[in-house]
Amino acid sequence: NENGEYTLKGLPAGSYVVKAMAHGFYREFYLNAETLRDATPVDVGESQEVFGIDFSLTPSPENKGAIAGYVYADDDQLPIPGAMIVALPLQDGRPHFGVTNPEGRYALKGLDPGKYYVLAWAERFIGEFYDDVYHWKNATAVEIVSANITPDINFGLAKKQVGPYVISGRIISHNNQAPVANAMVYALRNRKIVGFGVTDELGNYAIPEMPAGQFTVIASAPGKVQDYDQNSSTTDSVFVDLSSGQSNTQADIFMSVDMSTGVAESDGFVPEDYGLDQNYPNPFNPETEIRFRLSESGRVSLRIFNMLGQEIADLLKGDRPAGDYSVTWNGLNKMNRAVPSGIYFYRIQVRNSKGIVFDNIRKMTLMR
Repeated sequence: NENGEYTLKGLPAGSYVVKAMAHGFYREFYLNAETLRDATPVDVGESQEVFGIDFSLTPSPENKGAIAGYVYADDDQLPIPGAMIVALPLQDGRPHFGVTNPEGRYALKGLDPGKYYVLAWAERFIGEFYDDVYHWKNATAVEIVSANITPDINFGLAKKQVGPYVISGRIISHNNQAPVANAMVYALRNRKIVGFGVTDELGNYAIPEMPAGQFTVIASAPGKVQDYDQNSSTTDSVFVDLSSGQSNTQADIFMSVDMSTGVAESDGFVPEDYGLDQNYPNPFNPETEIRFRLSESGRVSLRIFNMLGQEIADLLKGDRPAGDYSVTWNGLNKMNRAVPSGIYFYRIQVRNSKGIVFDNIRKMTLMR
């Protein structure tokens, strides 16, 4: 309230971790802990009132930037209060958290200049990365300029199916056995998202209220790839069977640092149509990323041409299933030599049993 006092009611007896957050301040766990791992639990007995769980929050610097936006339900466009927002820096740094107000609006303040992946999720809704994607490789990074607010980072979330079961587990890194925090975890059936969860700072996750059936579980965390065989070029999903009428509490997932620099494979989500995005960055030096989408499987050709229409690089040629993809071009030609500054074109063609089903060309600029 206006005096800084708070009360949490209706808690069952047990041990709790308590965290405080406020706009313009750094978040904090009880007894000045910065992380969940260092937090001091608070024990609550049956019908017991616990007092004195106080916080002294540190203001975030006023000269730093901010992200603001609106979170709403996809189907009825109504605001979603209490939705969680997280900004993850592309470079090393701590994540920033926020919660939407009763009007579905939020503001993340105290952000250092740079680029961030922004995530949103809410109870009984499916979380996503900005802008309307489920995998970090397809996310649009939000740039923060010191002392400025980046507005209109909005999210329209889809409602999830509801059932009586739970899929839960832990996500850890193959590289150092460390927990993977703030990973998005999706349960899919027939390539459609049915359930959703997010990992805490210890790597634990739960996908609640799942219906009965068989599901594929896929995790998405910036800079990492799901990986059981320590081969980061493959995506290893987890199969979970809830048809026996019991929850699954052992759906653990391993992830590794994503070392791929060529084609980023599909994450299992099927786009509604074909698409070829503008490369990013553009202009670029020394490399740029090209993203495309396939709504059906087909033989894909992605080539680079100069201003004279001469083919100088063949980035991709082969069969691909439906999904989202990205390819990195490093500015080298077929002879593995650097091409000069200038305007270049990239062309995608997709063929299947119907013939050429998608053909598109875009322009990009290399500035050395």
